[in-house]
Amino acid sequence: MNIPDECIETRNDRLIVTEEEKRKLVIDNPAMKTVRRIAVDRCVFKGDSTSKRCDYILEISVPLQSVFYLELKGSKIDHGIEQLAVTLGHFRERHGDATKKCILVASKVPSLSADTQARKDRFYRTHRVEIEIKRLQHRVTI
Repeated sequence: MNIPDECIETRNDRLIVTEEEKRKLVIDNPAMKTVRRIAVDRCVFKGDSTSKRCDYILEISVPLQSVFYLELKGSKIDHGIEQLAVTLGHFRERHGDATKKCILVASKVPSLSADTQARKDRFYRTHRVEIEIKRLQHRVTI
């Protein structure tokens, strides 16, 4: 998939924060790797109200080593999971063999119950990609 340049922000800071309405992903980047943050929902698919997609994709390093698909959601966890799954399909060719991980940060997440774990397990079985479901904030080190 061809991505317009205006949809990509390239960073190599030690700390990279992606945030919307109090929900955020914090990336600790001690090696100052190159991170391309792609605004999927608001830029790549801008004007397309019918397509489901996540909010951001974060591509780590050049050449591409790993990818985070990020959805910052209110309380509709199942809808967020579906958005991540659809986005994986859209970018399958672009991301090829890179290590992929989906991250859903929501304002309301059911406690770590059997239902939440079942959602994560089902997502992995279907897409062969791990998904993290967190409340308000998630932090990763690359």
